[in-house]
Amino acid sequence: MKLNKNLVFAICITFIYAVITLICVLHHETWADEAQVWQLCKYLNIPELYNHLHNEGHPILFYLMVMPFAKIFPDIIYMQMICWAFMCFAVFMLFYYSPFKLITKFAIMLSGGFLYYFPVIARSYSIIPFLVFLAAIFYNKQKEHPFIYILTLSLIAMTHAIMLCFSVFLFVLFIYDNILKNKDNSKKFILACSIFLISIIYVFLQLHDTTSSNACIKLDFSDLFIKTFKIISFFFINAYNNEFTFNKSIPYRFINIPLIIIFIASYIMCLINLYLNNKKIFWILFSSLLFQFGIYLFLYPAHTYCTRIFTAHTIMLFCFWILICNKNFNDKYKICSEKATNILITIFFSLSIFNGINYYFHDIYSNYSPAKSAYEFLKTQVKQEDLMLIDNEPFTIALIYFLDKDNLAENLYSVLRSKRVKYVIWDKIGYYVYSNEAWKDCAEYLRENGFKGDLYIIQGNDGLKNKAYLSDTYKDSFKLIYESNNNTVVRNEKYYIYKYIKD
Repeated sequence: MKLNKNLVFAICITFIYAVITLICVLHHETWADEAQVWQLCKYLNIPELYNHLHNEGHPILFYLMVMPFAKIFPDIIYMQMICWAFMCFAVFMLFYYSPFKLITKFAIMLSGGFLYYFPVIARSYSIIPFLVFLAAIFYNKQKEHPFIYILTLSLIAMTHAIMLCFSVFLFVLFIYDNILKNKDNSKKFILACSIFLISIIYVFLQLHDTTSSNACIKLDFSDLFIKTFKIISFFFINAYNNEFTFNKSIPYRFINIPLIIIFIASYIMCLINLYLNNKKIFWILFSSLLFQFGIYLFLYPAHTYCTRIFTAHTIMLFCFWILICNKNFNDKYKICSEKATNILITIFFSLSIFNGINYYFHDIYSNYSPAKSAYEFLKTQVKQEDLMLIDNEPFTIALIYFLDKDNLAENLYSVLRSKRVKYVIWDKIGYYVYSNEAWKDCAEYLRENGFKGDLYIIQGNDGLKNKAYLSDTYKDSFKLIYESNNNTVVRNEKYYIYKYIKD
């Protein structure tokens, strides 16, 4: 039996990629957004999950994949392994099926999204490259396998709201090419279309009232010019190097600036290349970008994260995959050749390699989130009769996940809801932050009403914005016994733990 050298090579590269990324996955500390998914899947059944997800603003697919593991096992590693495994399959598909040059494939695999953000950060974004690449493989086989192609588009639509436009435009193109243009009204195409329409209707019904349910996702048309500039800047700068916008002491900033310019220029050249070669595919990419930008601009401009940015870059890979496979090159322009196309893609993804490497080692040598360290401190302090109180739920959900593993979460309550918190509800209550005076009144009320155990106040990162330490304001009542360090990857999580000492 003759060995397929390309298959063996793809398997070997995938194995190396799997080992390298798994090292970081196993070291990665769970943070708030990851913990929220796990907690929802652990405590809700499917009808309850469906009713809650309009508050999340996410389709249900990823949650359904995670739910069986969350119901059976206490450790979130199973959710992490799902995301990691999908990325390993995506890399195999990239090396075995994609038409890109070998150097281009390596640039893509080593880019920030593929080396770190997708395989390590366990979110629904991690399954998008696999599904997008699967759609690319079956794009030219959609007449022979309409169900596989349409089912893939349906699953893409059900991963994340920012992928809806991409799926819908490919579906419209499917109808045009197979039904309107070729006059093929066979039952298999009609049934395939029905599958997609049902999935889109389902997603719409699930998410249509998110803006009225979620306190941090609201339609906002103010300051559009400033927000547009900010989003476009973050879209490129964060993908190039996420540290650049946060860390003013980053070395060699004068070198980064021209590289960012090259990064942006290479992306613009990619768009021009696609437009000149295949306008139909170009408009799929451009409309998908506009849709994502619109979500950032009008709904949550503060959340232009790297994982979301790289989903847009994954869509770009789909478009160039189809372009190169179909040899749709315009010989009139040098920028349109297959060689020029691969060069542009290689340059663009190569310039984000440092971003992935930087965060990969940062995650390994320091904590991604301070939640696990805060949990390890609390489990040495808190006794069965003690009480832990939180105010800002979104910033403490990762800590709740760790406490849940030792049943210590039974001692933790939201002071705003007066009950135990199992997962975050994104309403106005969840975002309210207690004042120092209110914490003092709360502690005194508990003592006056017979609570005898030790009382711990846990403030999340937002708890100290624009106000003094609780222990400084009331130093005779509260003692700061723990403060998480600043050397963590995620910046919007930090824990301050106080003990009530006025007895």
